[in-house]
Order: sequence, then C-alpha cells, then structure tokens
Amino acid sequence: MHNLKDIRHILPYYRKYIPEIIISCIMILSISLLLLPTPFLTRRLFDKTIPESNYSELIIIIIIVSSLLIISKTIGYFQNQFFFRINNRIILNIRTDILKKINRIPLRKFQKFGNGYLISRINDDTMKLQNLFADTLIGIIKDLLTLIVGLTALLFIHWKLALLSTAILPLFICTAYIFGKKNNTTVQDLL
Repeated sequence: MHNLKDIRHILPYYRKYIPEIIISCIMILSISLLLLPTPFLTRRLFDKTIPESNYSELIIIIIIVSSLLIISKTIGYFQNQFFFRINNRIILNIRTDILKKINRIPLRKFQKFGNGYLISRINDDTMKLQNLFADTLIGIIKDLLTLIVGLTALLFIHWKLALLSTAILPLFICTAYIFGKKNNTTVQDLL
C-alpha cells in the first residue's frame, strides 16, 4: 500500500468482523493487564521477601507469577488463534472479490499479461495485507498496551523514574522515525 488512502478499500472487509476484533483487543488488553502485578511482586521480592528470608512468601510469589504467566500465555494462544481465523476470512473475502472482478474483465485485456501474472499478484498482494494485519497492526496494539501498563506500574512504583523514562521517549520516537524514513529510501533505491 502506497499511502493511507488505500486503506479505505480494505476497511469494508474488516468492518464485518468488528465484534470479533473487539473481543481480540479485549484479550490483548487482558494480557497486558496480567503483566501489571509482576513489577510490584518483583519489588516486594527484592525489598522484603529475600532480605527477610521469608521462604513461604517467596513460594507464594513464585506461584502467583507463574500462574499469571500461564494465564497470559493461554489467553495469548487463543487470541492468536482468533486473529488468525479472522484474518484468513478477510483475506478469503478479498481474494474472492478480486477474482469476481477479474472474471468480468474481457479476455482480450488479459493477453497483455503473462501466464500466472494476475494470480501471482492476487496471492502476493493479499499476503502483504495478511501480514500487515496479522503481524504489524497486532504488534502495534500489543506493544502500545504493554507500554501503557508498564508506565502505569512504573508511576506507582517510582514516579521520578517514570518521568525520567518518559522524558527520553520523544527522542526514541524521533530516532525511529528518521531511521525508518532512511530505511524506506534505501529500500526504494534498491528496487
């Protein structure tokens, strides 16, 4: 996709699955929220439990952290399966619509393309869309929610450290933006 205006062509395909997408986003949010107790438990572990040699509390903390991890990974598994099914249905709908449109085109217009060109384009372009949704958009949502949950925990644990950490965030974003732009330019030069 060359620009954001192209997104309007694929949005109708995603609108059909808004309830499922919302459920998946709730799963992602719950995974992020399950990360929240870990820093507090770690703080308790190093500040109180280990220095006081409280082994019963150590076992409880280990059980809680392990349980949170197991629950988080289980929800993550179902969330990935859910997104996988939605994504495949959307890609199937896009491919079906493209093939219907191609079938309406007169045969003489196909003669300028080589054998397999259109099928190759259909497969390659829809695979790019599939990767965009499955990897990029879901990754952005997960990372954003993890950042919010992490900063929330950091604010409660040590607010000065949280302010210092967020102060460098704009520098990081600017660096990533500049590097991404240069990377895209390099890729375009290679093509």
